[in-house]
Order: sequence, then structure tokens, then C-alpha cells
Amino acid sequence: MFEATLHVAQYLTRPYYEFLRGVIPFELCALTLWLSVALCATKRKTVFELLYFWGLGALASLAFANDDGAGPDRFRYYQYFGTHAYICLTIVYFIAVRGFTIELKSLLKAVGILFPITLALRLFDLAFSEAPYEFNFMFLIKPPEVSTPLDSFGRGWGYYFAFVGLCAGLMVIAYLPWLGRKKASAG
Repeated sequence: MFEATLHVAQYLTRPYYEFLRGVIPFELCALTLWLSVALCATKRKTVFELLYFWGLGALASLAFANDDGAGPDRFRYYQYFGTHAYICLTIVYFIAVRGFTIELKSLLKAVGILFPITLALRLFDLAFSEAPYEFNFMFLIKPPEVSTPLDSFGRGWGYYFAFVGLCAGLMVIAYLPWLGRKKASAG
């Protein structure tokens, strides 16, 4: 029920002109929220592996791509941080309580599935980038309207590849603690 409430809050906190973008769950944050729901329902390792890397990417959006710059005087601010905290806590729960782990093949799977999705989604964004739609799912066309570190990536396909490179780099960094753990248990 809590998860459904988060989705409803996510839809209701958007202005009407953004409703269509809110209904289509092509943002990484929405995908990882649905993956959290799927993981809690199925407890499947493959879902956990994707959620671990993609969820940490969604969590990184707190620093790189807060999409509306809402402050603590708006509900959207708390909903945004609450949703991302829930995704993070789901990951922590399945590591700490359920004993799920990450391997190199988990990293390869997460990158191997996400890259074609982002490429297809960028082409979809380009097809609907003009008014009234102005799609920019996962910020694959351009950075958000508020100032973020992504502004330095420029525009066009160069921006896309720099952004995807940043995401892949963050996933590699997220794998590093597991690399050390594997060596410690092997030695």
C-alpha cells in the first residue's frame, strides 16, 4: 500500500501539462520504484541486481538531476526524497536481511540492459521533443531546467554519451565494495 501511495503522490504532484510524462514510467526513478515493488513481491535476484545499480543511479539524481528544484516549502520536495529513500532502503534491506550479493555479472547485466533502453528512449524522446509533449525522459536529450553538474556535458549526442558514461562510471563505483568483499572472502 505504501508503494502505491508513493506512485499516486508522484503523479499528483506534477502539473497537468506534465501528466502524460508522469503516467509513462520511463524515468529511471519511476523504473526503480517499480523494480522495488517487483523485488518485494518476487524476491528474485535478477530484479535485485538491476535495482541495486539502477536504484543507486536514481539516488545519484539527488545530486545530478533534481528535476524541479523544489524547496522544503513544497510537498514535492518531501515526496522526491521519500521516494528515493524508499528505493535505497529496499536495496539495503535485501542486502542486510535477505543476504543478496552483487557479482561482476550483475554489473554487466545492469549496464547491458540499461544501455539499449537509454538508446531507444533517447530516440523516443527525440521523436516527441517538441511541444506539446517535450519529452526528455531520464534527461537523455538535455539536462533539467534547474542548474546541475550535467550542464557541463553540452548538447546533442555528445551530451548523451557523456551522460551514459557518467552512469556507467557510477555503476562501476557501486560495484567496487563488492569487489573488495569478494577478495576478502577468497583470502
